[in-house]
Amino acid sequence: MFNSDETLNRTSLSPDILARIYLYTEEKGGRMSPWPKIKHGCVLMLENEAFDCTFTADDAYIHLQPGSTSILAVKFLFSDSVKPRLRPGTQFKLWDGKEIGEGEVLAVY
Repeated sequence: MFNSDETLNRTSLSPDILARIYLYTEEKGGRMSPWPKIKHGCVLMLENEAFDCTFTADDAYIHLQPGSTSILAVKFLFSDSVKPRLRPGTQFKLWDGKEIGEGEVLAVY
């Protein structure tokens, strides 16, 4: 997986999708702490396939806390391999060494 700065440098800044993201609490196996910055690289799992992506929000001061839900823009490292499979309502999981959350596609751009 690439760090978010590498991912953003290798791709256009235009988002591929808009998604509702829920981070699991630590008790449900999620992270112990919030994402350290809102431009955060993570792996999106769709039907047991992994896709590197970066999540961003308009508000740079948001720290997504475990147990919270947020609407974020998502940019894939290789969007051609995943975008054709996404539609509003598509469900996915988030992976960062373990399953840390889940999401739903709201819009595909």
